[in-house]
Amino acid sequence: ALRAAVAALPAVPQPPIPVRLPSTSVVLCTRDRADQLGAALDSLLALDHPDFEVVIVDNAPSDESTRELVEALDDDRVRYVREPVPGLSSARNAGVLAARHEIVAFTDDDVVVDRAWLRAVASGFSRGDDVVCVSGLVASGELRTPTQRYFDERVTWSRNLVPRVHRLSAPPVDRPLFPFAVGDYGTGANFAMRRSAITDLGGFDEALGVGTVTGGGEDIDMFSRVVLSGAALVVEPAALVWHRHRADLPALRKQAEGYGTGLGAWLTKIALQPRTLGMALQRAPRAVRHLVSGTAAEPAVTPAAAPVAVGTADAPLDDA
Repeated sequence: ALRAAVAALPAVPQPPIPVRLPSTSVVLCTRDRADQLGAALDSLLALDHPDFEVVIVDNAPSDESTRELVEALDDDRVRYVREPVPGLSSARNAGVLAARHEIVAFTDDDVVVDRAWLRAVASGFSRGDDVVCVSGLVASGELRTPTQRYFDERVTWSRNLVPRVHRLSAPPVDRPLFPFAVGDYGTGANFAMRRSAITDLGGFDEALGVGTVTGGGEDIDMFSRVVLSGAALVVEPAALVWHRHRADLPALRKQAEGYGTGLGAWLTKIALQPRTLGMALQRAPRAVRHLVSGTAAEPAVTPAAAPVAVGTADAPLDDA
């Protein structure tokens, strides 16, 4: 039945093939999850890419298990960096500083990457000279419990199935909340940026992210800053990673609280800047209509798909 359903799917255009694949640094930030990190590392080292490195950033660890895991690999492509300041943004900034290549791709310790992940990321960058950020599809890697299914049915970033280029100079007519419909942009588990663009934007905001009081929001903050800067952000679904969702309700509740707090922190940041506050106020009536009825934005793929709304790029529960 599954094979028949797949065979019935319409053909999709293949992403552009770059003339030369750029050298890429993969930054993976982790903290005290060596048991999950092993699977992520195995998938990274199996990537079909001629020139890449993996920078493991151990963020304020309580033990040496991550360092020992990396050292046991004995692979020149993998380097270990310790960042004592807690917070995902601090860890990502440390990874960027350690990266040797211009393209820096980010992923998490609870994913398995597709073998062609970095090739598809390169395709995204080839879609325009102004592209400085590429995000990909984050699919469910495990649906073992009712909690995982509940989460899977509500996230928006797993529905970004059509390649799309986001530019402030060309607002999409079907996204009235643009550029604040951050669920359209992707999630922190799967994106890449030009190292120079990260530097120009001042790096990741270290007041945001897991490990800080805000609990999240650093990825949607960076995505929105990219678009607001006038650069292009590409969603390239062929850049695929598989995510292991939280398996039980207490873990999901803790995660959702972090996402909600991070979203609130990011919205506060938007409100404190005159330029973005004015833009947000112009879109406020449409945002309220969406929260009430969910009709402010058209579906991203088909009429049956849930609308993409303002929410955390990581996982906006109920799309809001």
